[in-house]
Amino acid sequence: MNKQVTIITPAFNRADKLPRLYDSLVNQTFKDFVWLVMDDGSTDNTKEVIEGFKQEGKIDIEYHWHENVHKVITMFRAFNLVKTDYHFRVDSDDTIPPRSIEILYNHMMEIKDDPTMCAVIGRLKYDNGKINGSDFPKNPLDTTAFLMKNHDKVKGVHAGMQKNAAVRSLGLNMEQYRGRGYLPDFWNYVLDSKFKTRFVNDIVYTYHFDEIDQASNTNARKLKKYAFGLMVNHLNFLESYYEQYFTTHPIPILKQLFKYLYYGLNVKDSSFKSLIANLKKINLKILALIMIPCVFVYNKLYPLS
Repeated sequence: MNKQVTIITPAFNRADKLPRLYDSLVNQTFKDFVWLVMDDGSTDNTKEVIEGFKQEGKIDIEYHWHENVHKVITMFRAFNLVKTDYHFRVDSDDTIPPRSIEILYNHMMEIKDDPTMCAVIGRLKYDNGKINGSDFPKNPLDTTAFLMKNHDKVKGVHAGMQKNAAVRSLGLNMEQYRGRGYLPDFWNYVLDSKFKTRFVNDIVYTYHFDEIDQASNTNARKLKKYAFGLMVNHLNFLESYYEQYFTTHPIPILKQLFKYLYYGLNVKDSSFKSLIANLKKINLKILALIMIPCVFVYNKLYPLS
C-alpha cells in the first residue's frame, strides 16, 4: 500500500536516542507514513536498533546506511529515495507530538495543488515544555520564510512538511561538497526564493536539549574548520534573496554579505579577490569592495580558532 508521507531521519551514532523518536512516531494519530532512517556512517548499534523496531511491525520503516558524508548530503540522498509526495524531517534525537503529521498533512491538502506553495511549517517546543519563538501574525500565514522573519519579525526555529517535487525541482548537486565537512541547510534559501510556505501556529516538533549539541552549535561559528560551510551558506542566501529583497530589506542582505566575506576569508586558498569573483551581481561586488576594510579589521579583532 502506498504511503502519503515520509518521515526522514538522518542518524549518526544516536542509537540511544532513537527509541524515544520511535515511540513518538508509533503514537502518531496519522498512520499513513513510512519512516526513512538515513544512517550517515554510524559505528554504534544503530542498525540493530532499527532492525528491532522493524520486527515489532508497528510502523513501516526503511533503513539505508552509507559512509559518513554529513547531514545535508544525507538529506539530499534521502530526497532521491522518497517515494511519497511529502516528507517531514525529524532529527534522531528529537520527537514530534502525537498530532504533528495529521496537522501538517491536513494543511498540505489545502495547498497541494497550488504550484506557488512548497511546504507547511509549524512551531517548535523544547522538552521542558517551553515554546520556542513567537506567534505568526496570521494563522495560517502564507508567505516566504524571508518575509516571515524580516517583515513580520517572527522569531524562532520552525519545522514541518515539504513537497518532495518542489525540493527536487531545485536540481541541486550536494555531492560536490563531499569531504568539505559541516554544511548548514542553505538549500532552504534556494527553495524559499522560488516558493511560498504556509506557516501555522501549531506545535509540531519537540527539540530535546543536548548540552553537547548545544555547545557544538554555539562554537561552530567560532571555529575555522566550519568556515567553508558558513561561507557557502551566506553565499546562497545572497544568491537567493538579493534581487527580490535588497531594495525593500537591505539590512539582512548586507549582514549576510559581511558574514560571507568574513568566513570566506578564513577558508583555505580563499582571498578577497576570489570571494568577490564568486558574487554574480555587480552591485554586490561593489558593496563587497566597500566592506573589505571593515571585514579585515573585524577578522583581526575576532579571529576564528
